[in-house]
Amino acid sequence: MKTNSLHETMVKIGAYVLSEFGSTIADQEGKSYEDQFHVLERHFYQSSNMGKGIMLTSFMKMVKNSPELRHIVIPLLNKYKDHWDEDLQQRACEYLKMLDRASEDPKASLLVMCALEKMPNFSEDLQTNNVLTRRIL
Repeated sequence: MKTNSLHETMVKIGAYVLSEFGSTIADQEGKSYEDQFHVLERHFYQSSNMGKGIMLTSFMKMVKNSPELRHIVIPLLNKYKDHWDEDLQQRACEYLKMLDRASEDPKASLLVMCALEKMPNFSEDLQTNNVLTRRIL
């Protein structure tokens, strides 16, 4: 992710991995949440709107784990609350509202924390069905 030029697929995967597992390296030197944010931000403006959407979600998950990032993430979200792409606009507006409500109400804060939890693992049934589907096809 520290490379200046990456294929967007790698950027999307990197954003997802950092948002889900960045906490495992955040205590290492040069890999704090703020460092992770800046690594992703380097690719943000060159990415498609779909890539930007994934990164906005990653940024929110980073804020959940490191509230000090609010001062960096909120201005970025504010830039996109009036964006022409409705998905980016909706994400930005919803994330801004979530941050606003979370700072006002402890119950809303808990809801935001739950909404930004790690994605659940795939169930064994799903993995088994996927293997069967590949064998059938």
